[in-house]
Amino acid sequence: MKKTPQMGITPSDWENVCYCMAVRKAARLLTGFYDTRVAPGGLRITQYSLLNHLLRLGPVTINDLSAAVLLERTTLMRNLNLLAKKNLVEILPAPASKAHSIRLTNLGKERLARTRPLWELAQQKTEALFTPQEQLFLRQLASRLSSYLSDAVA
Repeated sequence: MKKTPQMGITPSDWENVCYCMAVRKAARLLTGFYDTRVAPGGLRITQYSLLNHLLRLGPVTINDLSAAVLLERTTLMRNLNLLAKKNLVEILPAPASKAHSIRLTNLGKERLARTRPLWELAQQKTEALFTPQEQLFLRQLASRLSSYLSDAVA
C-alpha cells in the first residue's frame, strides 16, 4: 500500500495512529449500536440522552443544557426543536432579558420511561464486552480525556 506523506503511514493504518479518528470511529459504531437498541422506544440515543439530562436537571436554560451535554447551541436547538415537534419537550418563552428554558413534558417523561429498559439492555451488552477493570479504566480514561480537552478548548 502506498505510504502517505504524514509520518509515512498507510491510509489503512491512519485510524490506528490518530487518536481522534480511532475514538470517532468507535463512538459512531457505539452510537449506532445504542440507536438500534433504543429505537423500539421511539428515540435515538442522542434524544434519550437529552431527555435524560432534562429529567435530572429540571427546567433549564439552553446555555446550561448546552454546557451539560457539550453541544454547541445551534446543534442543541436543532435537536430540541425536533423533540418539541414530538411534544417531548417544551421550549418556554424567555421573559424580558432572560434566556429561553427547556423542560420535559409528561409525554417526554413517558417516552423516556418506555425507552429506559431498552437502554439498560444496551448498557448491559456493552458492559459485557469488558472486564470490570476495563470498564473502570474506560470510564476513567473518558473522564480524564473530557476534563483535559474541555480545559484545552475553552
